[in-house]
Amino acid sequence: MCIGLGIYLYALPHLSPDEFSKTSPSPERGGSALEERRGGVNAQTAPQATPTRRPAVADLPLAGGGKNKPLSRDEWRAVAALLVLFVPTTLFWATYEQIGNTTVLWIDADIDRSIHLFGWAWQIPTTWFLAFNPFMIFAFTPFVVALWARQAARGTEPETITKMALGCFGVTAANLIYAFAAFHARNGQASWLWVLFAIATFTVGELYLSPVGLSFVTKVAPARIISMLMGVWLATSFTGGFLSGFLGSFWSRTPHIEFFLLIAGISALAGLTIFVCRWPLKGAVGD
Repeated sequence: MCIGLGIYLYALPHLSPDEFSKTSPSPERGGSALEERRGGVNAQTAPQATPTRRPAVADLPLAGGGKNKPLSRDEWRAVAALLVLFVPTTLFWATYEQIGNTTVLWIDADIDRSIHLFGWAWQIPTTWFLAFNPFMIFAFTPFVVALWARQAARGTEPETITKMALGCFGVTAANLIYAFAAFHARNGQASWLWVLFAIATFTVGELYLSPVGLSFVTKVAPARIISMLMGVWLATSFTGGFLSGFLGSFWSRTPHIEFFLLIAGISALAGLTIFVCRWPLKGAVGD
């Protein structure tokens, strides 16, 4: 990816010019508010659009070209809001990614994966459980979106940041299900249905944070640096993956119930942090 980005930036001045789409001038671009309310300037008085050269690297934001205005106070607040949410979102991914890490080890060793139906017995392969979450994402998304639409019609839809906090709490609930299943099984094996129920809870939690977080960035980030901030936001998955591996190192030397409670506590802390940030960040996010 870095090599591809470097090639693009190197060849950027040599690309053929293109015409940017014609847009109605706003007060910030020199147009009047009245013209903007009327849907644009008069076609007879509007200047003819001319082909605009593709910007060079020096023209890009933060490239030192000096052709862009500095970020406004509100834009800096929006950037700060995204940076503040970086840490709890990292914690979310660190706990969520256990679904493909320690959860698989637990399923393989301590879960009864057998199915008995009408005298027919079969055992679910451990690796099949990794497919449950992607399938549930496709299956649950229409229902979650329909729920939000219904809540919006009633005026009860949670705010964006509240949804993200609920996503963290979903991971907390899933790990509490794991802990209860491990406690219930004692020294035996827990039913695979507990895992299925927990993965479903994981999935709902992801739907409340992952796509909502991406939408949050596009809505809040200043337009000039939206791509960079999107990269910063996606970096939470990178840092969360590293932290997930570190947390997973405690699996072999920690009782399973305690480990699940630890992961549940971390995700709950992430959710509480995001929820508490709702008030100081309210002005920045405009939600």
